[in-house]
Amino acid sequence: MSDSPYGAEQWVEFLADKPLPIMAHSRQFLLHQLRRPDVALMELAPALQADPVLSLHLLRHANQLNNNQETDIRTLDHALSSLGLQRIREVLDNAPVLQMNNQSVAHRQYLYAVANSLHAAFQARDWAKQLRPTQIAQLYAAGMLYGFIYWSLWRFAPDAISQVYGLIHEQQLDPILAESNVLGCPAQAIAHGLALRWQLPEVLVNALDMENAADKRLLSSLQRRARGDELNPDQERMLNHLVHAPWMLAKMANWVAHTAHFGWYGQGMDRLMPIIGDVLRLTREEASARCHRTAVIAAAAYATPGIIAPASRLIMAPDDQPIAYRMPHQQGSRTVTARPQAQQRILPGKLFDERHYQDRLFQLNNADKQLSSLGAIMQSLLEGMHDGIGLQRCAILMTSQDSKEIAGRLAAGDSGVEAFKHFRQPLHTASIFQRLCSQPGSLWVNDKNRDKVQSLLPEAFQSLCHPQEFFMMSIFLGKRPIAVVYADAGLRGDVRPMHYNAFRQLVQAANRGVTLYYRARQQMRS
Repeated sequence: MSDSPYGAEQWVEFLADKPLPIMAHSRQFLLHQLRRPDVALMELAPALQADPVLSLHLLRHANQLNNNQETDIRTLDHALSSLGLQRIREVLDNAPVLQMNNQSVAHRQYLYAVANSLHAAFQARDWAKQLRPTQIAQLYAAGMLYGFIYWSLWRFAPDAISQVYGLIHEQQLDPILAESNVLGCPAQAIAHGLALRWQLPEVLVNALDMENAADKRLLSSLQRRARGDELNPDQERMLNHLVHAPWMLAKMANWVAHTAHFGWYGQGMDRLMPIIGDVLRLTREEASARCHRTAVIAAAAYATPGIIAPASRLIMAPDDQPIAYRMPHQQGSRTVTARPQAQQRILPGKLFDERHYQDRLFQLNNADKQLSSLGAIMQSLLEGMHDGIGLQRCAILMTSQDSKEIAGRLAAGDSGVEAFKHFRQPLHTASIFQRLCSQPGSLWVNDKNRDKVQSLLPEAFQSLCHPQEFFMMSIFLGKRPIAVVYADAGLRGDVRPMHYNAFRQLVQAANRGVTLYYRARQQMRS
């Protein structure tokens, strides 16, 4: 895997020009229908809508040919009418066909991923009939295409996605961290880049935007909302906005479909059903029964020999429904090894690069002579943390001139760290940032204090920070807060007191550097 792409940009470049294969039976049926002289476009719609991969090809092609810059083509019916019979034939002729090998783990997982996407589309359509009746077709298409990145990965990078599944199932790693470790970013970030590149519908692009990404903390907040727990006004406003977003039903439908792939009766579904019930204004039991009925309807639309439909798992015991995800050459080992670059960033008992760390420490302590701007000071600090100490994900958040807001400015590392740059938080509301900006301080969040700190972390920040362990520390110029520095160790999180001490020493040097820099500027003016 050393030559595998790493990070969203590399994956987008790797996958962008690789067309996904359609099923042979879909192609044969549709070509047969197109040979009829009296065939009508709408007669093709049911077969096309039941094939997620072909739907992706059609929507992508229709939007690329769309000359109306003010609107995109968001539904499959619109795509059909826009393309016409001749262009539909061209799409069918040009799309590759999957030459199915029933013994291939990658081929079978590809079909499972496609079946899960169709299941999600049916759930989204069912909910849209109740909550968004004017957007049923849009949400059906968005729900069906939301998971296309897993089709692509199982088809063109099966070793990588197999490693991800191994980390999730064998090491119980959080899926986003597992994807970030192996792929260099969450799979959703790759999907968003591809959706933009392929000119897919706007509602899908927004659903895949990393600013709208979901994690365990967000699910926990939605569960609290479903239980009727008291929320602070900011939390309630954020969750209401999220639940009523146009794309949210497509996202939630994929949560259900992805979870059902591994079983309907586990803890994952137990956490989801109250949320679904809250949105649909149903009890947990009513929501569960409704999802079950919809899954059965979806199963009839995508019957593929040898592929267990999500609805079939409703009547199967967990031991009866294993889904192989290991590639043949991975079968010999019991555990999956995480990507070396991320694992070895922090080495027990020493810094990643002692010399680099000392160089940055000297630079910061002598910033008035060594560095030419506040930005240069912060960049030196960032490099010292990431390349010197070896901290995997580092970010610097700067305060506004009036000290009323703090926002992400600089970031370094992997695992979605760029998302820190989009974070903003007012400093008049109670939070960890308000505390760190009221007086100088530092914090090592770990098992001993995580529950206490949790209530002080803004919801948007909870989706960015490491779920287990991280460092934070403030920088002041006199009595004025300048910045809050964040760092974590990524996947492993095996930080030691020496790493925290090195972090504090580096940030203290940056604090001294800021003071020296501004003092030198004042002397020059006078």
